[in-house]
Parts: sequence; C-alpha cells; structure tokens
Amino acid sequence: MDAKKTAKNVRDYFNKQYDKDCMLAGTTLKAVRLNGMPATRSYENHNEVAFINAAEAEQRLEWLRQALDLIEDNFKNDDTDYVKLIELAYVQKLRQVDLAQSWGVTRRKLYDLLLSACIILAGAMKQVSGNRINWIA
Repeated sequence: MDAKKTAKNVRDYFNKQYDKDCMLAGTTLKAVRLNGMPATRSYENHNEVAFINAAEAEQRLEWLRQALDLIEDNFKNDDTDYVKLIELAYVQKLRQVDLAQSWGVTRRKLYDLLLSACIILAGAMKQVSGNRINWIA
C-alpha cells in the first residue's frame, strides 16, 4: 500500500466529490420523464440520470457515515479522535495551521495524524462499501 497515494485519494474525494454528493443527496427530484414524451431531442433521460446520480451520492454518504462510525467504534480508546480530525480537516475544511494550533501539535505532527486518518478511512470505506469504494493505492 502507498500511504501517500491513499491519503491523496481520500483528500481528492473530499475536495472534488463530497460537496457534490451532499448537494445531490439533498436535491429534490422531478418525476422521471418517460421516453417518447416531447422534451428534448436527446435519447438520454436527464431526470433518470439525475435520480441515479442522487441515489449514488446518497449511498456514498451513507457509506461515509458507516465508515466514520466504524472508525469511532474501533479507535475510541486511541489517543487521537480520527473522526473529529477528518470532520475538521476535510468536511469543515479548516486551515491546517489553525487545526494544528487548536490540537496543540506541530504542522508535521498534524500531517502524520491526517495521513493516518486518511489510511484508516480508506480501509473503513472499502469495508463498509463491500469493495465498491477503494481508495487504497
């Protein structure tokens, strides 16, 4: 396993996909348009695609919740609250300087903690998703 690439895959999800998943999962959808109904010249059913994308986003977020619960259960006796660290760094997107200061650690130590958190989250996501999401490089 390549720890740095694995951590990058996790960060990429939070930087590129997480907000989209949250938006899609909370989107109100229209009824699926039936083929043959006049609306567009495209053969693609845009409402159906939107429904599928929203369902997939909702599933990814559910797996993320399950993965975070799994981490919380498995690491509750550990000195580091990996779930809180993931929330602050990647969901709330706190600056690393501020995060390091609030946790009372150096930026280098924070880097190591975030690397560990990403690796743990990647393993948990792989497990709860039944290998459908594999960020492990």
